[in-house]
Amino acid sequence: MLRREWRLADLMRIRHGFAFKGEHFVSDGDKVLLSPGNFRIGGGLKLKGSKEKYYNGDFPGQFELVGGDVIIAMTDLTQEAPILGSPVRIPSSGRYLHNQRLGLVTDLDTTVLTSSYLFYVLCDDSIRAKIRASATGSTVRHTSPERVLSLTVSLPPLTEQLKVGAVLAAFDDLIEINRRRIDVLEEAIHAEFRARFDFEAGIDWAEASRVVPFTALVDVNPRVPTPSGEVRYLPMSALSTTDMTLGGFETRARATGVKFMRGDTLMARITPSLQNGKTGYVYGLADNEVACGSTELIVLRARSVSPYFAYCLARSARVRSVAIGSMSGATGRQRVSTACFDELRVVAPSPEAETSFSVAIGPTFDLIHSLSATNENLLGQRDLLLPKLISGEIDVSGFGIDSARIQEQESAWRQARAQA
Repeated sequence: MLRREWRLADLMRIRHGFAFKGEHFVSDGDKVLLSPGNFRIGGGLKLKGSKEKYYNGDFPGQFELVGGDVIIAMTDLTQEAPILGSPVRIPSSGRYLHNQRLGLVTDLDTTVLTSSYLFYVLCDDSIRAKIRASATGSTVRHTSPERVLSLTVSLPPLTEQLKVGAVLAAFDDLIEINRRRIDVLEEAIHAEFRARFDFEAGIDWAEASRVVPFTALVDVNPRVPTPSGEVRYLPMSALSTTDMTLGGFETRARATGVKFMRGDTLMARITPSLQNGKTGYVYGLADNEVACGSTELIVLRARSVSPYFAYCLARSARVRSVAIGSMSGATGRQRVSTACFDELRVVAPSPEAETSFSVAIGPTFDLIHSLSATNENLLGQRDLLLPKLISGEIDVSGFGIDSARIQEQESAWRQARAQA
């Protein structure tokens, strides 16, 4: 396969987004206001369900994106910067706005580089590592169009680019289907929880006989023996803002940070992770296995209720509002005071109601875990193939791959962009 080295600056431009006015941010609408929080680590769009921001004000028309556009996360609010440089390819359906801190690829020379292949080039961790290495800022990390455009990439002919896009898109399509199923199942769990345990309606908190301290139902940061030797470690970036799933564990030579076990709930204690909804449920550990995680996590363990109930309670509006209200510290690095859980009062469910709920909802937790594990496997396979396909180590020139759908998407994007 004949390949050629190109500087991205010779093939495209990157345009900054618009500073949309905060007074027009709304919780519902038809125009999604994208932010770095909508980027998945390694690339891809992450919609946030009920936490999504929309915009209902006026704005310059060039800042509405079209299906097939590639945008890049130019800012990451965490020091490790896992999403910095990650790309998103805008879906063909829905309306999305180009916010500040995001870079839009423009003036792409499509005689040399397809937008789908560019997306996967930017998904390659070796490329994103170069972007992170040149980033500025200590707590909040930034890149710039000039730094991204200074990168050099090796490109095959367009026909091979389309085939590579078709191979990788097949994995992404399966992953996205499973993610949508997880979103639906997660919402069903919380709808059932709210329907059975409406703790806010008609409660006289001073008189209700079943009002108890939160810590009567759930232990906060319970003591766990420190394991010896190698241990699995969970970074903050592994928690989802919208569902219970956890990203991949890392391996550490020794235990550091908080310690937790299967069935525990993990809640972020630092801004903006808590406000964004980072809360997860621990699956995937063996019986009595102890793992560890970021010191910016709070471990919640079911005490007199089931682990399922404890997770749903942790994601409830009442618990979240109290935790967020207790935060203190420097702007941008505020943390929850775990003492707030000692003062928090909740309504204890009857044993019969709680058992009925847990029996009904347990299989849904299991199904979400199964779908998440399937996605981890698919992601692992895709991420194993991606750098080999992008580098040319795997030659697709002789593959009998139907790239017609990718070619149609490229054509539709070029037409939409020309009319925008």
